[in-house]
Amino acid sequence: MNENIIQNVTYPSAYNTALATGSASMQGIKNLQTHNILSYPVEEITQKSNADGTNLRTIKAVLTTYKPTMPVRDSVYEMRSVAPVTGFVPSSPGTVNTASIKKDSHYQPVVSFDSYDGVGNILQEKKVGDALHSYIWGYQTYSSPAYNSYPIAEVVNAANSDIAYTNFESYGFTGYGNWTYNNTGASNDVTAPMGPGCYSLSGYTISNTGLNTALTYIVSFWAKTGAAVTVTGGTVTQNPTGITLNGWTYYEYQASATTSVSVAGTGFIDELRLYPSTAQMTTYTYQPLVGITSACSAKSQFSYYQYDNVGRLVSITDQYGNITKSYVYHYKGQ
Repeated sequence: MNENIIQNVTYPSAYNTALATGSASMQGIKNLQTHNILSYPVEEITQKSNADGTNLRTIKAVLTTYKPTMPVRDSVYEMRSVAPVTGFVPSSPGTVNTASIKKDSHYQPVVSFDSYDGVGNILQEKKVGDALHSYIWGYQTYSSPAYNSYPIAEVVNAANSDIAYTNFESYGFTGYGNWTYNNTGASNDVTAPMGPGCYSLSGYTISNTGLNTALTYIVSFWAKTGAAVTVTGGTVTQNPTGITLNGWTYYEYQASATTSVSVAGTGFIDELRLYPSTAQMTTYTYQPLVGITSACSAKSQFSYYQYDNVGRLVSITDQYGNITKSYVYHYKGQ
């Protein structure tokens, strides 16, 4: 039997937000309207009907809400049903004043976008039934207004307030990846494991405050031969020392029962991480406008990315220089 497929997408202009003060979801739509952002979809509905238009039923629906003060997503809901739904209620109230978005009873939350920075970079999100995902951003632009443009750390199973990361090369003058330190100590060394940026601890201290005393944190870094580094904060224990690459050695500590952690001493360090012991952190460096130049996994294993002179990825190598992937480009017919 022939059937019709109907797809409806509802945009912010379809909503009457006169009573938006009573609902964060309606305030979010009003904020989009105020800033003339009318192309963001609010609700997407797919329906089927008989060829004559009868027996209308909904087979898929997605509803997106937005933050009241920023033009960014707040939550995403999906219709959950084992069978097509008849009598589905769309969210758009049309010309009727309403204090909140209509939400059909078949909608279930699937992901929430918990927090953003001041320019709309996502800092923390979570799928329903899944672990938290948190992000740290770097590579500050120098045009006004300056903002961090690339995600340099992704952490699974930790809140953004419980993580910190810096590779000492991706920041401008503010926002050092939730660490606090004097950028005067930043230095360059082509042997550093995560890009040439590194840090001379001599005369300086790097710290993080506001930690959760109920958590145990991992503090890890790579130190160049000759460095003497001390980690303080609550109860601190040192885990076994890791491998050495090009004169840099991996060190890892655990800190518990503390609201702050400090790293001090002498010599050069790189790839400074802080995260709960139950979380996993992956980090990145970039060549702006080209792509990722290096990545460090949750196991602190490195991958390096090489590009040709027109910015195309040509190879990926591991931390020992072995090629793990290579790419060859040609024009059709060659």
